[in-house]
Amino acid sequence: MNQTLDPVFASALRRHLVALPVERAGRARRRLAVVCGAGITAVALGGVAAATLRPAAELATPPLAAPVIVNGVGPASVVLPKAPRGATYVRIELACYDGDRCATPGGSVDGPNRPGFAKVQRDALPLTATPDPANAQQLAPADPTEGIPVDVDPGTHWRLYAVYTDRLNPTSAPLDDGRVLGIPSDQEVPDLVPALATNGKRGWIDYQLLTHRAEPTLTENGTSQAPLPVYADDGTTVIGSAEVSESNR
Repeated sequence: MNQTLDPVFASALRRHLVALPVERAGRARRRLAVVCGAGITAVALGGVAAATLRPAAELATPPLAAPVIVNGVGPASVVLPKAPRGATYVRIELACYDGDRCATPGGSVDGPNRPGFAKVQRDALPLTATPDPANAQQLAPADPTEGIPVDVDPGTHWRLYAVYTDRLNPTSAPLDDGRVLGIPSDQEVPDLVPALATNGKRGWIDYQLLTHRAEPTLTENGTSQAPLPVYADDGTTVIGSAEVSESNR
C-alpha cells in the first residue's frame, strides 16, 4: 500500500535523487529505509513502494485494563474492578486443577482432568444488553463488580484469569518465531497473553503455564506457584514477573 511522503522529506528526497549518478542497466535499485514511528517503511529510489513492519503487540487487540488473576477453592464469586469505558466483554479463563465440574455463567467443562492438564472453561461474558451479531450465545449482561460466579465442586482448586475487551474475539498476532500473542478468544488461544508484572509493567505471560500446564501446589485457600516471567512485546525479553497465586479471599 502506497503512503504519502511528508512534503519536507519529499523535497529532500528529490534533491538526493538528482545528485545520484545514473545507474547501469540491470543493476539492482538501491533502497532507502525511512524510520516511521514504531514501523519501518522501505522506499524504492526511482519509485515509491512502501511496506510497513509493525510489532506484533501493535497488531493484537490490547486489553482495556490490567488482567486479573485470582485463585480459590470451591464455589465462589469473583469480584472484578469496574469495567473501563468501551468494554463490551470480559473474557474468562477458568482453570480447574481437580474436581469434576468447572463452570462459569457461559458454560462448563465436566469430568476428571487428563494427567498433566487442568480443565479450562473459556467464556466471553457480555457487559451490555446491546445485541452482538457475532455472538450466537445469548447471555444476560454481567456485572463484574457484583461478582463472577465460579461453579465448581466443593473442594475444587481453581484459577481465574479475566480481561476486559471491546470485542467478542480480539485479534491476535504472530511473533517472528511463530508463537502468537493476544487475548484468548473463541477462535484462538494465544501462546502469550496480557499480564501485569509486580513492578507495574504490562507485558505477556505464557498461557499454558498459567492454565492447562500449570502445576501449582494446592493449598487450603487456592494455589501456590512461583511467579511467571513477564515478557516484553518481542515475547523474549523478560521485563518482570507476575503473581499467579493470589487468593480470592
